[in-house]
Amino acid sequence: MPRTYSREFKLDLCRRMASGVWTKNRASREHGLSLGMLARWLEQYQVHGENAFQGQPWRAQALNAAERIDALEEELRIARLELKFVRQLLDQKKSRPGSES
Repeated sequence: MPRTYSREFKLDLCRRMASGVWTKNRASREHGLSLGMLARWLEQYQVHGENAFQGQPWRAQALNAAERIDALEEELRIARLELKFVRQLLDQKKSRPGSES
């Protein structure tokens, strides 16, 4: 089971690493964390500062993507109905006597 760390814990470590109080190697040894994870946390901290680690924005993007999929599926349903209607009109025109084929 993956371990989870609080936002405050991540911020504290990142503050220490960013200020030079701790190195990534020391933080890794002290807390049993991988250097890769610490590098990702530090990158997020450098980009977002004190606003880093505020949940998971990809979840909101996934929800937006799901809403977009729903909208596209509705558009496709309507397009299929329109196509069916046009085909019926064409079939009616072809079946009338004296109509061009």
